[in-house]
Amino acid sequence: MKHKDTLDEVVSLVNNSTNGYYLAGDVRDLLTSKKMNMTFVAKNLSYLVENVSSNKFARLMNFISMEEEVSNSMLQNIGAFLARFKKRDISDKDVEIFFEVFKYLPNSDKYLKSNLGKIIDSINAGVLFELSPELKKLSIRFAKKIDDKINQNQDEVCKHILIKSLRKGTQSANISLKDINDYSLTLQLLIKDLLNSEHKKFSDMRKVGEGVYSNVYQIGTKIIKIGAPRQTHKIPNHRRVLQPIARKELTNEMGRPIGSIEVTDEVDTSKETLSKITEEDLYKIYKELRADGIVWGDPKIDNLGVLKRANKPTLNGKDFYVAQNSVGFRSEIFPKPLQRGDFVITDLDYLYYENDKDKKVNKNSYVLKFERRYRSEVEQEIKMKENMRQKELDTTKAKDEENRQDVEDRG
Repeated sequence: MKHKDTLDEVVSLVNNSTNGYYLAGDVRDLLTSKKMNMTFVAKNLSYLVENVSSNKFARLMNFISMEEEVSNSMLQNIGAFLARFKKRDISDKDVEIFFEVFKYLPNSDKYLKSNLGKIIDSINAGVLFELSPELKKLSIRFAKKIDDKINQNQDEVCKHILIKSLRKGTQSANISLKDINDYSLTLQLLIKDLLNSEHKKFSDMRKVGEGVYSNVYQIGTKIIKIGAPRQTHKIPNHRRVLQPIARKELTNEMGRPIGSIEVTDEVDTSKETLSKITEEDLYKIYKELRADGIVWGDPKIDNLGVLKRANKPTLNGKDFYVAQNSVGFRSEIFPKPLQRGDFVITDLDYLYYENDKDKKVNKNSYVLKFERRYRSEVEQEIKMKENMRQKELDTTKAKDEENRQDVEDRG
């Protein structure tokens, strides 16, 4: 191949680079010394894609995204990327980064649509599950092929979901491939029960949210949160707490927490609904829990939702009894569950009994402000009761004195 030595030098730069930011400048310096320019890289991009080491593929992506002249050649070389992805030696994360970069290129939809069949064949089912909503928009003709691959590779999808979700937390170093494989079966069985309850197929499950510590998926009216270990797994129960269908702490072979799975009925957490919740509404809930001996260490409007049905877990369209200790509750549910339209707490972190010694709070929430207000109101209420008691004593004393005087006057 013409200029093969130079191409190999570019590949070597990519493979040995430790900082993607400086890589583009290094390549430009190399090409300048060879009396070439970035057009050379653009024309030979397929060679670079084929030969760069799998663990440095992200370096190549950084380089491409910083050089407009090179990034445009991604469109013409999408086949080279797909061929490399088909080898399965590029991480799922890097494959997703590629599509994230690619979709912002001019006319990218045209190239994605014309290569959609190859894309489905080239990427694993887990990545396909992540991309499926956007890919289905490109062509309804390929929707069935996408769903078929997802439905036929459920284990692969579940492993992908667990890797993406569990590695969000600080405990990610404790997660092994064996852990992922073991809990993949657990997740598949859980999803199967929910699919049967909601009369859905595996491919009907969709990702509906992504936070710092967890990913959120939906199957019909059921919500699945998968992510880092909870702040605390054993929590007090209360009518204001969204009642889970399942809530499981995941541990490794050493017994260390590596993640959590939580399943609940769907509640309304839309931006429109949350925008109507006031700080005063939030404080009333904080005060209600506080009066029942529970400290909510993370009171935020984003941690609330509005019930779409009574606050009881349901499965197969019926109320579903859940043993309280099986979902981490340290007490039975309060009587008279809340009904449709009521506010409930959807994030079950930072819930403690007042006398718990290991209480933690999120200082970025209203907790400090609310606690000061609550204690002030309690003190005022105590003073008011003391004043009322004193008045009652004074009134009683005055009447006793008046009665004593009457007796003396009659004597």
